[in-house]
Amino acid sequence: MSHLSLRKLIEDNIHAIHDDVQYTYGTETDFNVQQVTKMFLVHTDPLVASSTYADNQVNNYVKAWSVSMVFAMIDEHSNLGYAVILDKTDNLVDRFINRFNLADGLLLSGIGQEPFIKGYANSLSGYILTFTATLNDDFDYCDDC
Repeated sequence: MSHLSLRKLIEDNIHAIHDDVQYTYGTETDFNVQQVTKMFLVHTDPLVASSTYADNQVNNYVKAWSVSMVFAMIDEHSNLGYAVILDKTDNLVDRFINRFNLADGLLLSGIGQEPFIKGYANSLSGYILTFTATLNDDFDYCDDC
């Protein structure tokens, strides 16, 4: 699976789970300087791959992608408080994982979810979601991209 295919699959699934999501992909610095325009912010760090040949080290080339994502809301000027923000972003994480897991041939492993409180430059609270995504080497989510 290519970097582009996985990146677009993640982005499309984020936009499908909620209308009021601002999605970005890139470095933490990119994420910290963005202007917040939506209720939820979801950010994916650059994807990291490890590759192997699944059959006797010569056939069936497979990439396993390490994914780290931030699901957040502004906590600075909010009456919600971080506990309510964690409730709301936890629900968004669950909706994303359950939808994302439906892609044909996708194997998710090592799923982790860690809270953070008033982090990043915009005083955000929410969760950092990490997982490994593995798909068959012939998976091409956006062959016309």
